[in-house]
Amino acid sequence: MLSNTVLTIDQMPDEARIWIYQADRKLSQEEVEKAEGLLNAFVQQWDSHGVAVKGTYEIVKGQFVLISADERQASVSGCSIDKSVAVVRQLEEAFGVNFLDKSKVAYEKDGEVSLVVFNQVKQLVDDKEITPDSLVYNNTVTTVGDWKKGWKVAAKDSWVKRFF
Repeated sequence: MLSNTVLTIDQMPDEARIWIYQADRKLSQEEVEKAEGLLNAFVQQWDSHGVAVKGTYEIVKGQFVLISADERQASVSGCSIDKSVAVVRQLEEAFGVNFLDKSKVAYEKDGEVSLVVFNQVKQLVDDKEITPDSLVYNNTVTTVGDWKKGWKVAAKDSWVKRFF
């Protein structure tokens, strides 16, 4: 039985892989605590072809589940990635929330996460709901280093800039 040490995302090397799952609503504190239990159990037992994966997770703002893997000791692909998606699906089922819908864009409004369907972003820019300085979440980052410097960026520095 594997038993991995759970680190924080900030303790992972910049080249570690990261996957970001955005919930379609904010989780309650009780849901966050239950999710942390499932995710903690998962990363402690995560393996790739029998080799322990040095992984971690974080729940940010009650709305984003981040899962990261340091591939220096075990490469993560195929089945080991499927295992991480399976735990996200467990969360979806347990809480009646969708983490795998990529059609919504997250941005901050008054310090809170707001979601909008991708094709409505231009209208929110036109209505000045999203301004050049609004923070937009880039859930497509693939490494911890990119997450640290480019996950949450000003709209003017993101793909949204084409609408200004």
